[in-house]
Amino acid sequence: MIRVKRLDEPSVLAEKKAEWQSKYDASAKRRPESKQYAHPQIVARLRTMSHGKCFYCEASGKMTVDHYIEVAERRDLTFAWENLYLACPDCQGKKLPNKTIPASDCVDPCDEATDPADHLTFDAESISWRTPRGEQTVKKYQLNRELLDLERARSLRAFCDEVIGLTRTKSLKEIGPAERERLLRYGRGDAPFSSMFRAHFERHGLLRDA
Repeated sequence: MIRVKRLDEPSVLAEKKAEWQSKYDASAKRRPESKQYAHPQIVARLRTMSHGKCFYCEASGKMTVDHYIEVAERRDLTFAWENLYLACPDCQGKKLPNKTIPASDCVDPCDEATDPADHLTFDAESISWRTPRGEQTVKKYQLNRELLDLERARSLRAFCDEVIGLTRTKSLKEIGPAERERLLRYGRGDAPFSSMFRAHFERHGLLRDA
């Protein structure tokens, strides 16, 4: 999980949210119309915010719009821009059995005052926590699920292969700017699982400006 900077509210949401909320409140439906809160313009803005990654686990691929605070808990936040996040189906589904863990007890990637790295860290591909809030985050979204560990391990292997290739004839400290940039990209915000790589960079004193 990395910090996600929330961008301006999409115009379609600013124009339609009051109407959508009013119709939803007047209905007997338990769930709102996904075509409204998952409008293409909203999805596009969320994708830009998160570099196309899941807000929670940083995986890429198929994404859905998620309510950070569930509709069942706060119906009035159904169309609130600050309550709409982008999540992979796994993270969105995994949190439902753990709905007894309130979002307020977890790390919020959109909280400007919080750095997820202060609460979450990694041992190889396995996520762990530094704080009780980090522990609750891992439990709520099951960020330690086996398939996610496998995806992170694949990314680590790709990184290790690059390091081995670059250091066959020189040390890591001797690589040039272009080679260094190839490694740095793993820790960039737009890279899958960049928080994992940043944790390893910090632990081993490598690539300190990643």
